[in-house]
Amino acid sequence: MKNNGNCLSLTGKNVISINNLAGKNYGGGDDVPNEIKEFKKSIMDNFMIPLITKRWGTIYDNLFRIEIYRSKLNNFLQSHPNSDLDLYKQILQLIYAIYSEHLELEDLEKKIFKTDDTGTFAYKTTRIRLKAEYELYNIILGKPVQGEQYDTFVIQKIIKLLNDETLTVDEIKKVILDE
Repeated sequence: MKNNGNCLSLTGKNVISINNLAGKNYGGGDDVPNEIKEFKKSIMDNFMIPLITKRWGTIYDNLFRIEIYRSKLNNFLQSHPNSDLDLYKQILQLIYAIYSEHLELEDLEKKIFKTDDTGTFAYKTTRIRLKAEYELYNIILGKPVQGEQYDTFVIQKIIKLLNDETLTVDEIKKVILDE
């Protein structure tokens, strides 16, 4: 007799138990084929991780794969319509768009920082971000002029408002400006 994960509960009803001693999943979860797992890993290795670590050369070297991946995705979506492959389709579109923006930015930087045979040194760094309460202060009241300091009462009020995760920037702005 084959057990499909059905067992009798203490109430006498027949229920499905996904916890069993056989170690088999009887919970109806669909198993993702290894081909799809490898495909997802390939997208992560060739695009997502290089994007996060800003290895633009790796993305450039693998850009030709995007169209191949798109056609594979369409085939996988036909055979596994209820999977999370739609997300990967959007990820590929996102990567292509981000890389295009990166190329435009590089071209712009070359135009701005072009050299005319003089010693020019430019170093691009990531933007320094302030703590959330100071960023909001700057958005709502503007950055303090040189020599002035942030109003600590307003900063404390913003910190208290940030604890309520449902508030939007506009609602916080309204509360701060009304006081």
